[in-house]
Amino acid sequence: MNAPYARAAAKVAADGTLLSVIKRTFNACVVASDALHARPGGGQDLTRLRFADVQAVFSAMSCIRCSDNGELASRKWRMDSFSVSST
Repeated sequence: MNAPYARAAAKVAADGTLLSVIKRTFNACVVASDALHARPGGGQDLTRLRFADVQAVFSAMSCIRCSDNGELASRKWRMDSFSVSST
């Protein structure tokens, strides 16, 4: 992950969470980081992100494929990837 805030968010999400959830969240963070890194400014400064940057992340998320069979990930999987549960 390129942006420091993305690494920090992943560390917070990993605290006390199931390994499968950590992997899914980490993968989503990598997809988001890659999408932002390809944009002007590389997504390094959280305060400079705009709608187009968020749109790039969601576009990248819509193309995530399952590693086991290559099919598009379900909408629920993609949504759950960005949710952080305290349970």
